[in-house]
Parts: sequence; structure tokens; C-alpha cells
Amino acid sequence: MISDDIMVITQFAIFLSMVLVQTFVLSTYGDILSDKTAKVGKMAYKSEWYLCGSTEKKIIMFILLRAQKPCFITIYKFGIANRDMFKELLGYIIGLVPFHLDNDTRKFDIILNIFGVILTHHWDPVFVLDGYSAFDKKSYQLLAYLTDLNAPRYAIAAILAPDCTMIMIIIQLNYHFENLGYAIIDIMRQRKKTKISGSLSETNTNVGSIGNLQEAIEVHSKLIKLTERVNMLFHQQIFGKFTSASIVICCTGFVLIVSNDIVQMFQYTTVLMAILMQTYAISIFGDLLTEKSTLLAQLAFESEWYLCDIRDMRIIQFIIMRAQKPCFISIFKFAIVKKEVFKELMTTAYQLLALLRNLYAK
Repeated sequence: MISDDIMVITQFAIFLSMVLVQTFVLSTYGDILSDKTAKVGKMAYKSEWYLCGSTEKKIIMFILLRAQKPCFITIYKFGIANRDMFKELLGYIIGLVPFHLDNDTRKFDIILNIFGVILTHHWDPVFVLDGYSAFDKKSYQLLAYLTDLNAPRYAIAAILAPDCTMIMIIIQLNYHFENLGYAIIDIMRQRKKTKISGSLSETNTNVGSIGNLQEAIEVHSKLIKLTERVNMLFHQQIFGKFTSASIVICCTGFVLIVSNDIVQMFQYTTVLMAILMQTYAISIFGDLLTEKSTLLAQLAFESEWYLCDIRDMRIIQFIIMRAQKPCFISIFKFAIVKKEVFKELMTTAYQLLALLRNLYAK
């Protein structure tokens, strides 16, 4: 029946989109690692080494020689994790599918199990596909059984670990931005007290870990650079997650509408709630980062700067000017992670779901 075919396609689309995004992200970050290690040599060459002494020149030469051999992530000594390997993997799978076209259900079952084995074990794709092309029944059942045992553990670790790491870093950034603002207020109050008492000693201005305005500027610069590094590390992952989330939410919602199996509905409800909570948490903490980074300007303005000398006024002015440009987490340079993006994501998922329901009704 056509309804059964649509159910199979929808379930396969959910799994396929998540696996493709995960594999592509791993391949992309493997490529980035190789590019960054090779970039060390280029940066060393641009370091004006020719103006240094002979000892420094020899050190730079050794750095250049070592940087010419890039670092990389291997796939169990069979290959290197990069985008070329991702393309080869897709080529192998696309080339294999036409040889098993007895029926659509069997074709989807073969592809799902191939992706499951590659996802959970990271074996050499040639070995995996050769085993499936022979299609020995006993080895196929054993391989599928082992894959089912390991799949939940690997899936949970692969999906949650990067997001938890990113969220914890963003929480720390939020705390430090807000703490910096209150530290500036305490510093200016201490300056006011020392000015009234006639003591201009800097030793009386140590408040917490930030003792003076120069240290506050250094901490602010470090926080901005750290935010840029977080962007560089996670913007591609966030792009893949938000891009695939609308499709996964749409397909999962469609399965919940069409399915009559209570167990299946419970399973897909769990998946839907996990994806919604995951994307919503990223959006909320990204929004908080933007809010806390701009809150620094307001706190600096409320620090009674007008009672201090001209030098401190200028420093506070520069802090306020820089804090008016918010720090944020970007979605691969297309958008900024915030609650409005989550609303747009849900709107897109609903539109796709409505389209899928119309196709199913026909």
C-alpha cells in the first residue's frame, strides 16, 4: 500500500538525515584539523623570521619542516576522516543500491543497516559494502544484531557530548561577562572611596580576581576571543543540527499523526522531545550570551564613572563602546543562534509537515 511506503520513506528520512549530518560533521572537522595544522607552517613563514638570529631561524625551519606533515584523524588505519572520504562513502552506497532492487522495503532495509554499521563501528566502507553485496544471511543477522546492541550507546554519546560541551562553555562565558560588569562597578566604587580618603594607592582596589580597569579590559578581550574560538569550533555543527532538525521534526511529527502503533508513537515522541529540547537549549543559551555580553555596557555605565578621573573615564568609555557590539554564536555565518531562529525552525517544520500531510491525503 502507498501508506506503508510513505511510512518507510519517512522513517528512513529521519535516520538518514541524522546519520548524514553526523558523518559530514566528522569529515569536515577532520578536514579542518588537517588545514589548521598545515596553517602553522604558513604562519611561521610569515613571522619575519629573516629578522631574527641564527638560533631562531633554525627553530623556525624545524617548525616549517614538521608543519608540512599535517595531523589528521584516521578511520582505523584504513583512511583519513575528510570530506573526500565522505564523498567516496556516498559513492559506494549509491553504486551498491541498484544491485538490490527486489522491492522498496528490502532496499531501504539494506541502506539503513549499512549506515548503522558505519555509524557505530566506523569500519572501512569497502569491507562493509563487500559484506552486504554477498548478503550472507547468517553474517547479516549477526552484524545487524551487534549493530542494534551498540547503536543507542554510540548515538547518545555522539549527539549529546558535543552539545553538552558547547552549552557548558557558553554558560561559563555568560557568567564571566556578567561577573566582569559587576567587578567594574566594585572597582569604580573602590576608586571613589580611595579618592575621598585621599589615598590613590592601587593596592586598595583589589576586588575579587580583577584588581583594576586594565585587568578588566584584558579579561574582556579574552572573553571576546574565546567567543570567537567557540564560534570557529561549533558553527558547522550548529548549522548541521539546525538544518536537519526541521526535517527530523517534520518527519517525526508525520509518523506520530499517521501511526496507530502505541509503542512506535512512544518511541517517536521521545525522539521528538529530545530534538526539541536540544535545539531549544542551544537557542536559549545563545540568546543569553548575546544578552550578557551587551549587559556589560549597561553595568559599566552604572559604575559611577563620572566621579573618577579622566583616565578612568576614557577606559570606561572604550569598554562601553566595545560592549555595544554583542558576542554571539553563529549558524555557519547565515544567522545568529537565538530564540527567534528556533521559532523560524518550528515554522519551517510545520510547513513541511503540512505539505507531507497533503501528499499523504492524496
